[in-house]
Amino acid sequence: MKKLYNLFAGMNFGIRSITRVGCFYVLSILSACKVPDTKKIIGKWQSDRDWFVFAADMTYSSGKDDIQMVHGFHYTLDPEKHELNLYTKDPQSTYYLYYEWKGEDTLQVRNVLSTNKDMVDFIRIKTSMN
Repeated sequence: MKKLYNLFAGMNFGIRSITRVGCFYVLSILSACKVPDTKKIIGKWQSDRDWFVFAADMTYSSGKDDIQMVHGFHYTLDPEKHELNLYTKDPQSTYYLYYEWKGEDTLQVRNVLSTNKDMVDFIRIKTSMN
């Protein structure tokens, strides 16, 4: 035991070094636990009267109030570019959106092709899907 004590006695373990190492490990664990965007988007999102439901099979439904306007159309998500593309039955009516996360329960979107850079907030609605 005395040999072990002598081994560490010559080293200067300051509180700052221990804190830095601890912070590094905590941040490493938190970044490893981050939910990917492709999983995070699954569920129902609502903004005032408009809503979207994104499914795990990369399809979506959307509507206004209690009216479902589209169902089962394909969407793509590019997490690196923060692009969300919503496809319809008309190839000329694809919606190109830029998205950001505001916390865990708010999805902000805006039309990429618009000059209006204001983001619209969609709040996650708790359902049996999520």
